[in-house]
Amino acid sequence: GDGDVEEKKAQAEVDEAMDKVKKEIKDLEGCRAELEAAREQLKELLAKEDTRLAEAKKAQAEVKLLVRQNATQSTNQTKQQQQTLLKSKEGTAVDGWGKEATKHKTTDEVEQRELQQGEADAQA
Repeated sequence: GDGDVEEKKAQAEVDEAMDKVKKEIKDLEGCRAELEAAREQLKELLAKEDTRLAEAKKAQAEVKLLVRQNATQSTNQTKQQQQTLLKSKEGTAVDGWGKEATKHKTTDEVEQRELQQGEADAQA
């Protein structure tokens, strides 16, 4: 009778709803897999970025070290030249150099200050 038809109709609706849910679960699982793959990719990219940053910092430190060594070297050379000229018996060369050396010293001090300021900025 009528009860049978109603029951079959209800069952069909339940089956349809179940199929819909099963399909949604399958889609969701697919999305989850894609998300997981994307996460892995992101992790790799971040790891590469960390490595790149570390290499950049290392290179920066090496450059600073070279600049510092270079500054020390040129200061030493200036001192040696001054000493050599001071040993010279000719007063004119010493006087001429004295003025030059003063100029160099001032330039070196300015450069030192700029270097220190640059390092402070880099650290900030």
